Amino acid sequence: PRRPKPKSYQPLATMWMTVGSYNRCAAKVPSILAMRRGLISYLLNSCVRFMYDTSIKKIPKAYGAFFTATNDVSSEAITKEIDRIGIRGLEAFLSEEMPDAVIATFPISGKIERIRKKNEFRYFSVITDFGVHRTWVKDYIDMYFVADEKVKKELTIKGVAESAISVTGIPVREQFSIKYDTANTRSDLDLSEMFTVLLMGKTRNITKNILPGLCGLNIQIVAVTGGNEGFYNSVKKLALKYSNLIPLRYEENVSRLMQASDLIIGKGGGLTLSEALAAGLPMVIFDPIPGQEFFNVDFLVNEGAALFARDSEDLLQKISFLSGRGDRLLELKKNALRLGRPFSSAAICERILDYMQ
Repeated sequence: PRRPKPKSYQPLATMWMTVGSYNRCAAKVPSILAMRRGLISYLLNSCVRFMYDTSIKKIPKAYGAFFTATNDVSSEAITKEIDRIGIRGLEAFLSEEMPDAVIATFPISGKIERIRKKNEFRYFSVITDFGVHRTWVKDYIDMYFVADEKVKKELTIKGVAESAISVTGIPVREQFSIKYDTANTRSDLDLSEMFTVLLMGKTRNITKNILPGLCGLNIQIVAVTGGNEGFYNSVKKLALKYSNLIPLRYEENVSRLMQASDLIIGKGGGLTLSEALAAGLPMVIFDPIPGQEFFNVDFLVNEGAALFARDSEDLLQKISFLSGRGDRLLELKKNALRLGRPFSSAAICERILDYMQ
């Protein structure tokens, strides 16, 4: 059942596109707001989700080329056509609900400006990567929430006023504001005291080359497979051969798992990287999706919080190197902690509510 609406004000409407874990977690911003105000959620047209999922999984290079092309001002005609998708349903939804504010964690149709003329509401945009694609930049946005000062600078170069940009960090779950003791957490999770590498998500050749190679090192690997049952079964089968491989379907408290680890291997998504930073966990980024994840790789490598692995062989070499170099690992960890924003979701909520007063 829907949460009862408070009597003193209208509900807040939030929009996000459920096309990846970073957007699901970015919805934690409205979930916190829901404790203080009414909440209605709007999911964009399912065909958009299908196109996005299919393109990044099946034809990532084509997606990257499209991403680059639409970041060019000459591509306005293309982006206008994309804007048409789902706009009628969105307009009807907002007209019916009459929200006070809309919070978007994905670049939403430029036609929202037309809708605002009929239904007065505030519009907030949460940029969920460490770079800015031009489709994020719209005249009608009241406030942007961004990951870092460098992202803020990118927005100002694109013409956004500094007063309309708030550096809060990418929203992460509230659990990342809690600090755990590594030894006790490993004991609770039945992990050994070996150098621990956390692997989240499936990448190319993961069970064929990468996991067997990692298992050959003197380390412990925790592989979180999520809802991919086939991937989980493959990892579980491999774990019968290697005792230092621990497969997990899902871990509710990701913060605790990250703080029990020494290093994480990830693809470069904005959410996973932001969570790792909040946990002070060094990263090796492998197989990022061309497009926004390249923004993330460039930012974190330049800031000294992550290493980038060119291929599976390079990945294994970097993991082997870091497992024996505590000084280099500590340097990465310090930079991750410097960039981490474990209270980002609360900061976004407070600033939205202050703005709405």
